[in-house]
Amino acid sequence: MMSRLEARSVVERKHPSLPRFLAIPSDALAPWQLRETTMVEADVNGVAIGWRSLKRWGPGRDCWFIDLTDAQCRAARVETGDRVSLGLRPAPTRVPDALDRLLRTNRSARRRWDALSPARRRQVAEHVRAGKRSETRVRRARQALLGRAGPRRR
Repeated sequence: MMSRLEARSVVERKHPSLPRFLAIPSDALAPWQLRETTMVEADVNGVAIGWRSLKRWGPGRDCWFIDLTDAQCRAARVETGDRVSLGLRPAPTRVPDALDRLLRTNRSARRRWDALSPARRRQVAEHVRAGKRSETRVRRARQALLGRAGPRRR
């Protein structure tokens, strides 16, 4: 199990039309042995900013990054150029119950799920998990994997 990590970073922005971001050196994330984009729960200076995608920077810079919305910057009271303390925890990876039931009972849904990339699976799981009512979660799972909300009606 990956544990919470602490890192220091600077709020950066490449252009005013783009979101701010925090770059995290790969060394700080080494204990997690990341290989792909990972969902994390993050806090900046102790202020929770919610779930974010932690993404590899790419060639030329040995780091990972998360985007920060203007609302998150306001909540954490940070501006471009500020040094910050960043806390990261892996986001839950358990598949929501409605999605799990569909995968266990429907072969077509299971085949489509198995064909998805890890990133797309996370998106589907989060979309299903975000439903407030169980009916909504079931409908979202079916729509994502079967393209329809429920049994066909005549």
